[in-house]
Amino acid sequence: MRYSDFIAPLVYRLSKRMDKYTEKYLTENTKLSLLDWRLLVHVYKYQNSMLYEIADIMGMPLHEVVCSYLDLKNLELVEISEGEITVYPTENGNKIYAELLPKISQIQEDILSVISKEEREIFKSIIGKLLPHLNKLNEHE
Repeated sequence: MRYSDFIAPLVYRLSKRMDKYTEKYLTENTKLSLLDWRLLVHVYKYQNSMLYEIADIMGMPLHEVVCSYLDLKNLELVEISEGEITVYPTENGNKIYAELLPKISQIQEDILSVISKEEREIFKSIIGKLLPHLNKLNEHE
């Protein structure tokens, strides 16, 4: 097997290039990094979850998520509930999320415009099979 046949480096390169394209928009138009945006999306989606739970869902180290949380907190986009340790978006966080979602969706559409809707579904299906399989493999180590 040749190195060019390995899927992990291809997926890595794809992910990095997609990230770069999306990050360019965010840095030119907002005060958010790509990780900040992703955390805001997860806080919006999993409201009243704990940061360590969101970090696990995101597949990110907790310390990176905490640093991003602090950025979002300083921008008054998220809060931690009093007496609890759950995180939720502020009114401003909900507003920014609603404003950015269509723009980020369009960026993804631009990126994926070279593949058909059927190919996208196949790609998502393959990833949907690989992720749980990898979770199981990593549990056995």
